Amino acid sequence: MLEVRVHCFTFFTALSNKVEILRYHNISAGIHLNQCSNQGRSLVHFAAKGDAVNVLNFLKSECNFSLNLDLRDNDGFTPSDYAACHNALKAIKYLKKQGATLSIFSKDKSIQSTPVHKAVQYGALDVLHYLVENCKMDITWKK
Repeated sequence: MLEVRVHCFTFFTALSNKVEILRYHNISAGIHLNQCSNQGRSLVHFAAKGDAVNVLNFLKSECNFSLNLDLRDNDGFTPSDYAACHNALKAIKYLKKQGATLSIFSKDKSIQSTPVHKAVQYGALDVLHYLVENCKMDITWKK
């Protein structure tokens, strides 16, 4: 049970962009930061959701993680999907710069949804504007 609580704490720390605490967990406490939650979400998912670019940089540079930017959680969401849903503009820009596939469709083939569709669905106007104007993403639905 303690292990589950420690991992939850680590995920929420990533969500809130607390690099110093993650650094402590990684170095002093010896906690493995590359594990996923029971829902299949990595620290990259949580950091993207929280617009926590400092955490993303920390994972890449200090932890030498090979960031799996297109990793799907159990619901089929990628870190870019979470950034789009939560209007996390800095995170979506970071993910794109690092090579995330922003045009990747959701796991559910009956609903062809990309991060741009999620930005529309959740009213994430900053991310939507960036994806359409800067990334030239298509906002039409396809069946």
